[in-house]
Amino acid sequence: MLLLSVLTGAVHAQLFQNYMIAPGGGTRAIVPFADNGGLIFACDRAFGYDSSRVDLLWTSADMTVLDAVSYRLLTPLNFFADVARVNDGFVISGGAYSSLGTTPTLLKLDDAGTVEWYLDMTDLQHGHDQLLCLVPRGSAFTSYSTDGGSFSEAVYRIEANTDGTGWSGIDIGAPADFRFYHAIPTADPMVQLLTGAGTPTATPGNMQAMLMKTDANGAVWLKRYDLNGTNTEDLYDIIPTNDGNYLCTGYRTVGNTFDAVVMKVDPDGEVLWCRTYADVSGGCFLSKAFAMDDGSFLVSGSNAGYVGLLARIDASGDVLWTKRYDADRFNGFHFLNGQLLAMGLHSVVQLDANGEGCDLVDNDPLTATTQNVTAAVVAVTNTPFMPNVVALPAHVRDPELSWTPGCVWSGVAEPAPTGQTWTISPNPTEGAITVGADGAAGASYRVLSMTGRVVGQGTYRGAIDLGALPAGAYVLDWPEQGRRFPILRR
Repeated sequence: MLLLSVLTGAVHAQLFQNYMIAPGGGTRAIVPFADNGGLIFACDRAFGYDSSRVDLLWTSADMTVLDAVSYRLLTPLNFFADVARVNDGFVISGGAYSSLGTTPTLLKLDDAGTVEWYLDMTDLQHGHDQLLCLVPRGSAFTSYSTDGGSFSEAVYRIEANTDGTGWSGIDIGAPADFRFYHAIPTADPMVQLLTGAGTPTATPGNMQAMLMKTDANGAVWLKRYDLNGTNTEDLYDIIPTNDGNYLCTGYRTVGNTFDAVVMKVDPDGEVLWCRTYADVSGGCFLSKAFAMDDGSFLVSGSNAGYVGLLARIDASGDVLWTKRYDADRFNGFHFLNGQLLAMGLHSVVQLDANGEGCDLVDNDPLTATTQNVTAAVVAVTNTPFMPNVVALPAHVRDPELSWTPGCVWSGVAEPAPTGQTWTISPNPTEGAITVGADGAAGASYRVLSMTGRVVGQGTYRGAIDLGALPAGAYVLDWPEQGRRFPILRR
């Protein structure tokens, strides 16, 4: 049974609104999924020794919270490491800490948020106490293990069906201390790429970036990359590019400062190019990337003061623009229901392709430098094993959820450079919109998707019909006037 959530603050049905998750500081991860025109958000709430829990909340297309469920898991301290949408619900991975020790866990919820199973793995070696890097495959999934944020000489690749059966695994070992943060499927869902870092046992010292390719038999290859840092090098994210290759984001340290890193590789992990980026704050790192329709990328992270940074780079890594978001750090992008969402630790921010939105301000551009990267293959061993899983109790809690709507960036009554006022109505619209502004008649316009793709264009003759477009968020662009306005097509 779904439990009614509390919604606080005014409800706005306009675009480019920020939503803060309450209570402040109480969220460790937020992951959204499309759901019948609305969204479902999975949240790791109240992180710490004050009874951590996992929440699902359902929202309408305009982000109004409709329903929610909340579960306290086995122990007061739980880690929600990753969540994946499967064909019959959600799989949530993490770990549980108690006086009896630390154990990796997996939670399965159905589409209504009801617990189907909650399992503990009792026999993972190498000090591994968490499961993360979930890769869904319809009615099955893959997960990878880690040593509580530390490093170890191995990683487990674990397979299972979403009904809690069919468990199997591979113990992937190497002469190195390493860990991985993120995994994605390739064209073959069983073949996956992972990003992380590690230190070869034979040459202890600086931590170097790592990539690993796996299949059903374990590691196909493990490679380390010298990014010319001095102490630490790390890769957090990897995404496919529109030319069949992959883009990785991370950072490196150079003395007492740190630089962001973006590296493009082919499917075999061969480096195509690598750029490092410096910010005027004295340092920056990039944790997430999103591929745009034109081959460019949005990349996000934070500066030396842990203030959120958002940049757009072209297909070669050159910086097109940089924005700053003082309220939060971005740790993910999602393109859902025609909306481009940037996820922070405590907020959800709607963006357009040019980084326009609530509370985003222009930042001095990141300074890009080309890096020559040295790659080396690390030997691996693949040993099959059968995980031992034990059922655990999951406790239902009353959800204490709310959205607090923040600012709204709207195209209504926005002054144009010549001083005239522009109005776009109705917004949201069921189809047709009209524009009120001196000089609009006869002017050229374009309708852009949230990833910057042109989905409509013409000359303004008193109305613009958006009825042929799918429901979602768009941007109305007037190139001759240098004006852009968000539009919601219902």
